[in-house]
Amino acid sequence: MEADLSIFRKVLGADAAMFTIIKSWKRNNVGGKLTVDIEYILRSTKTGQTLYTREGYIKVDTSINGGGGLFGAVAGMIATAINTAATDKVVAGRKCNAFVLADLPAGKYSEYHEKDAKNPAGKKFIKETIK
Repeated sequence: MEADLSIFRKVLGADAAMFTIIKSWKRNNVGGKLTVDIEYILRSTKTGQTLYTREGYIKVDTSINGGGGLFGAVAGMIATAINTAATDKVVAGRKCNAFVLADLPAGKYSEYHEKDAKNPAGKKFIKETIK
């Protein structure tokens, strides 16, 4: 991770590179949860300096409510198991990224650059369940 990042600047013109480290990825089909332990590191391609870091322990809730009564509960459990098993890793990853990086300051190419300075930064470590 401490390697020279200038190649990203030379080839892609990137000012920074974001590294995503998935520490664990667990799927609980019956419980309807995907649990991801993830870390993000944004580093300058010019200086190598770390600009932003954040870690998250995110649960993606894939449960489905089957309705009331015994039949509804069983139907919901089956639907949840199928939905969790069928949830694409890319979809779950995008949900985690969007949630954890939601308050990342806008870069100089964004229309919101320097307009988001009053937005409060989130915690360095996030533990949350998202739908």
